[in-house]
Amino acid sequence: MADSAYVVHRLRGRLRLRLPQRKGEADYFATLRERLLALPGVEEIRANPLSGSVLCYYEDGDEAALMTQLEQALELRLEEGEPPRSPALQPLESGMQHLEQLLQQQSGGGTDLRALLFLTLAGLALRQILRGEIMTPAVPLIWYALQTLRETPPRP
Repeated sequence: MADSAYVVHRLRGRLRLRLPQRKGEADYFATLRERLLALPGVEEIRANPLSGSVLCYYEDGDEAALMTQLEQALELRLEEGEPPRSPALQPLESGMQHLEQLLQQQSGGGTDLRALLFLTLAGLALRQILRGEIMTPAVPLIWYALQTLRETPPRP
């Protein structure tokens, strides 16, 4: 399978690429920067080997032609969207999904992990308030609890 560069963000005249397989390779990104700057229409390249990303500023024009030139200069296939996640997180994600299903099953669909997280954080905040520790960590706990509620999508 050929390596890919991922177009993770795009605005007119600007795009950000991620090259996760080259992350940390300073020499590669320095060479890549010079190669991309030589392309017609490219105005500026900011390469960051620590994050494995390249920010490309270019003149408005034929974006399809630019993408073809970038693909050739990178010697990688360009793909839209974020790179695949690290497999190291997959066991955690599957465990959380299993816990979510178990919680939904046991509560008859009445609660989920976000609701449980909210109740836990609100309870910890109340405990801190009752202990007289209002500013730290009660306020951050209340803030996190409210953020959890705000990010929860409405149920159908």
